[in-house]
Amino acid sequence: MLIKLHDRFKNYLNLSHEADDAILATCFNPFFKMRWIPKGLTEADKERIQLLCINAAKQINIPNNEISTSDISDNEESFLIFMSPNRSNAVTDSSTSVELQILQFFNDKNKSFTCLNNYPVVKQLFINYNTNICSSAPVERLFSFADFIMAPSRSRLSDEQFEKLVF
Repeated sequence: MLIKLHDRFKNYLNLSHEADDAILATCFNPFFKMRWIPKGLTEADKERIQLLCINAAKQINIPNNEISTSDISDNEESFLIFMSPNRSNAVTDSSTSVELQILQFFNDKNKSFTCLNNYPVVKQLFINYNTNICSSAPVERLFSFADFIMAPSRSRLSDEQFEKLVF
């Protein structure tokens, strides 16, 4: 059974590129952030995951007035800035603030979902990767099933009995 589970989920267990959406969903969850990453993972793989998160954040369109890095203290700011001086000219202020926001989120000790309100980019990414797409298929199946129950031979069903049979 363990072999079959490992075979089925090997892309997720090995953190391959096919599992990038699952990696992003986990990283942007305030409970997990980057704490779920295995200790035996190489630094290159950890950096790949961090860059994956930053690149996903750069693709989100959040107005600049919602992106704020003013909450960062001097110690945190010097800790979070990882860009070299020659690279800083090529990167815009908004992408730098997005990177800072992502890194500040990862360093935040708060595990509650309310902390997402402090990080609008991360909140949008959490919604994108951790919510289901709305679909009418389940509702359509429910109505089809209700048609079978509400046949002419069952025309005298009470509302309560009909509800019990459908649900």
